[in-house]
Amino acid sequence: MVRQLLPFIFLPSLTHALLAQATSDEERIRKSRLWANYGMEVNTIQDALRIFEKGLYFETVDSLEKARTAYRLVFYFDSTAAIAGKALAKLDSIAQLYPNRLQNKLLGSWRWIGSGSNWGSSDGPEKCKCEKSIVFDKTKVYFLEGNEVKSSYEYYLKTISPNIRWPIYYLIDVPGLKEKWTTGFGPQWWPVASEYSLTINRMYNCACGCPEEYFEKITYY
Repeated sequence: MVRQLLPFIFLPSLTHALLAQATSDEERIRKSRLWANYGMEVNTIQDALRIFEKGLYFETVDSLEKARTAYRLVFYFDSTAAIAGKALAKLDSIAQLYPNRLQNKLLGSWRWIGSGSNWGSSDGPEKCKCEKSIVFDKTKVYFLEGNEVKSSYEYYLKTISPNIRWPIYYLIDVPGLKEKWTTGFGPQWWPVASEYSLTINRMYNCACGCPEEYFEKITYY
């Protein structure tokens, strides 16, 4: 009896497709890292020196998060290099600046301009026929209706990620209300008269449909 051997069939197109897929996946990962790192990449010591200089520039234009990213890339590329020691010192100093920067932004009076969620505004001064505001000093937050203080509570700034070596994200802990707030500054989709706006999410760890309050700054501390 003669056993017939099946011929081995090589499929070059399938092999090339798999290799192309692998390359494509690697490229996608690389691009996603570049996006997360603001387009910065360190592959050589020359890159590290260049990115360190970028970090110095980012500090001068008050972009601490970009500066932190630059110094982290330099430090983790080769922690034994001399430039890594300089990056480490910069990272430690920036980590100390974040809570101070957040508090300085908070200090002052903020006029309430609406409430709602990230789905849209649902309440505001025109609807309730009322005027509300909050005031932050260095230790307390005050809730006002018109010119009358209705309540006040001590607050504390705490890092959201205590296990991260150089934290940059902080929340406002208000023990008297048993609440932890996350905040956002900057222009929003609604028009504001002030240069600065503030969004407070009063339900920590909420990702969608969160109860939010919107404010514009009216006086400084």
